[in-house]
Amino acid sequence: MTALLHTQIQTLRKYQAWRTGEDERTMDEAGIVPRAITSALDGVLDFAENHLRDATKKVEPLKYGGPDSDDYVTGWNDAIRAFGFRQRQPNEQPNQNTEKP
Repeated sequence: MTALLHTQIQTLRKYQAWRTGEDERTMDEAGIVPRAITSALDGVLDFAENHLRDATKKVEPLKYGGPDSDDYVTGWNDAIRAFGFRQRQPNEQPNQNTEKP
């Protein structure tokens, strides 16, 4: 995550806390600036749209069988590997931090 994106997310979290009443101070007291909210929303939405578009480009060719996939199942397995996931081996224990048994 870039420093700019982190700052934009923090701005939106601060605004959300104020908007929902979790932070009872006024906008000025909480340091909330409407222009910063607009900029943060634009930045986070752009990031999300770009990320989803890039992820779709990465998966779609594989979903129904890309150039190296001979069928639907192989295509999905290729897509899963493309995102960095791997299948656990039969005798391998699950990672306690990230997987359920």
